[in-house]
Amino acid sequence: MTSIVNSLSERFPTKKDKTEVLTRTFDLMVSGLLFLLFIPIFFLITALIKLSSPGPIFYKRTCVGRNGRLFRVYKFRTMQLHASAPGRYNTTLASNLYLTAVGSFLQRSKLENLPQLFNVISGTMSIIGPEPRTPATIESFTAEQKEVLSVRPGIISPGILNYRPAQKPSGSSPDVTSKESISSKLALELAYIQQRTIWQDLLLIMRAFILLINGAPIDSILEIRNRYF
Repeated sequence: MTSIVNSLSERFPTKKDKTEVLTRTFDLMVSGLLFLLFIPIFFLITALIKLSSPGPIFYKRTCVGRNGRLFRVYKFRTMQLHASAPGRYNTTLASNLYLTAVGSFLQRSKLENLPQLFNVISGTMSIIGPEPRTPATIESFTAEQKEVLSVRPGIISPGILNYRPAQKPSGSSPDVTSKESISSKLALELAYIQQRTIWQDLLLIMRAFILLINGAPIDSILEIRNRYF
């Protein structure tokens, strides 16, 4: 009897399997549509990067994907070429000195992530999912935290989107604050994985879009216009 039940459970897709199929279909439809819509902006950004500073158009970083597989995440380059050495490319305040005028706009508008649509189409990323992380970062995770590797990383992270930093007393150690931030974001991502649905993904996309519109970097747009046009 047990063998019959096991055979039937293997034959019929589980709720997790159905969610995975729906998510992948959703990812292909959305990424394909966005790619077609953003083709003119894609070429415009490519030209602006070439005009603003010498160097490659894309920045590539090796991250850990679903089931621990390594893959390359693509972004538009936002830093000066001499700032792209190991350990130098980041988005902290200290790195603002190395940002190009175009790079500042791309980071604040999140358009630097536009090339990640290729990652979604290729199947290494999703529209919604945990933040892509490097192997060195994953090594410091607990076994429970590594459950974020059970799904594809996403362009939009529920952890980053929903995270609200707690008020810290003055004199708090930056390392402690950083660890607490990472733990909080991971908890939000793990909660998302446990209850993710297509409807939830749609709500997260809408929320990200609203936040982006409300924080439109008008000053950066004007800076680019004044410098290059």
